[in-house]
Amino acid sequence: MTKNVDAIVVGGGIHGCSTALHLCLAGLKPVLIEKDYAGRHASGVNAGGVRQLARHIPEIPLSIRSMGIWEKISELLDDDCSFESYGQVLVAENEDELAVCRARVAELNALGFTHEELIDATELRRLVPAVAETCPGGVVSRQDGAANPAQTTTAFRRKAEQLGATGPNQLKAYRRTGMGPCQGRLCGLTVTELMAQARGKTPQEIGYYRLRAPVKPITLAELAAVPKSEDDIKAVVRG
Repeated sequence: MTKNVDAIVVGGGIHGCSTALHLCLAGLKPVLIEKDYAGRHASGVNAGGVRQLARHIPEIPLSIRSMGIWEKISELLDDDCSFESYGQVLVAENEDELAVCRARVAELNALGFTHEELIDATELRRLVPAVAETCPGGVVSRQDGAANPAQTTTAFRRKAEQLGATGPNQLKAYRRTGMGPCQGRLCGLTVTELMAQARGKTPQEIGYYRLRAPVKPITLAELAAVPKSEDDIKAVVRG
């Protein structure tokens, strides 16, 4: 069966899930494809930094706009993503580095950006008490912070699902549902009915799993009894 969709998003990291969500918000119905499950790779395991500090200048307008979204992330996702805004600091370890910081802030101010602020040694130690006494200052971006990466990716995925970006087959990739030997034959109908209830549709409108060929697990004894060719033996024997 051929199904037409408005867009195909490849990759279920935070960018893919966010893209799917914003396509839904724009009135489109995308399909998201992920080989494992949402947030399985770098999007789910990282420092979670949300920063404007020390960005390359062409990136700054985007980072400022993104910060505005983060400050209202609960309104977008119905989840705060554990986002905390406590500021981030770039420490100057000597006077030469402080001079570079000073020049950087002056350049940004000339371009109309005020998110980075030059700080002296007193303010640096107030913000970072454990910093070395020899550090003369640095730069702070007071809005910056961090969020929980796995929670954030999951929140984007859930919201995209709620707005219609998924069906039972995508749920297999999102949540590992129906990934056992039965390939959803046992849980598929239940999952479809739950999705139909959540989205106010009939099970027929939601659809059902595309089943894979039957998979029958075998025991180690059965595997060991399988006839082996000379090439099979050479493939595993070393030395």
